[in-house]
Amino acid sequence: QYLDQTILIIGFALAGAVILINIITSILVFVYRNTASIKAAHHKFTLLSLSGLLLMCLSIIPFGFSLVKMDNIEIRNYSCIFFPHFIIHGISILLSSISARNYPIWKTFDNPQFSRLTVTTSSLVYSVMGTFILSILIVIPVSVYSKANPEGYGCNNDSEASRYSVPFVCVYIAVLALSAFWMCFKTWNVPSMFNNTREIALATYVLITFGFGTIAAGLLSSNPRTLYLAIVLCIIVVV
Repeated sequence: QYLDQTILIIGFALAGAVILINIITSILVFVYRNTASIKAAHHKFTLLSLSGLLLMCLSIIPFGFSLVKMDNIEIRNYSCIFFPHFIIHGISILLSSISARNYPIWKTFDNPQFSRLTVTTSSLVYSVMGTFILSILIVIPVSVYSKANPEGYGCNNDSEASRYSVPFVCVYIAVLALSAFWMCFKTWNVPSMFNNTREIALATYVLITFGFGTIAAGLLSSNPRTLYLAIVLCIIVVV
């Protein structure tokens, strides 16, 4: 049982449209980075968030190829390798960049002792890059042994390394999401003039939580069409 080519093309078309919007938005943010609104939102973290969303959307392509029937199974094998990298790294960059944006706001206004606080933009960007590198190290054991299922759709990974790595990846993403939710909660009552992205952050966290639920529902389905549409729709909604 495989995914229909028509459904695959529809998913790719939706992903292409969202990717184009993402790229245009990134260009506009960079061009107008010196305007007051973009400065207040810190354009570097906005661009990092957009890059994470771009990776998440690009993951639709290898995921779709892993579900369709092909004469050349090597294409499906490579798709199984690249899909977890795109989706996990995208989520990691998105959550860590929004958390880095909110961290100095949280530490500044949740400081009852009025202790001196020094947080540079460079250190926060490095923290996002560190999270990205950590996600690479975590996903490698999962992806390197992934192979396409020769008798149907999807991927197989029965290696000893992935048996321990997959739960660790889930815990890693859960920790990022929970820390992001916590920081959003702690900065919610900060005046909007200092925290103009709180609604965007909260919406992102809620959508990602919704996305996890949608993905879980899709994974429980034995129909590749349901699985593919669930993944595509939740990624596009989040992006």
